[in-house]
Amino acid sequence: MAARVVHEAIGRLLGCRDRELSPLAVSGARLISRRTSPS
Repeated sequence: MAARVVHEAIGRLLGCRDRELSPLAVSGARLISRRTSPS
């Protein structure tokens, strides 16, 4: 799951793994996955 990897990466960048940030991380992961995905 690339989304989980991105989620963990964002968590590390923010310096916290609060589950409250999960929705934000997931939405960000989706945007990143769309941009990084080969088109």
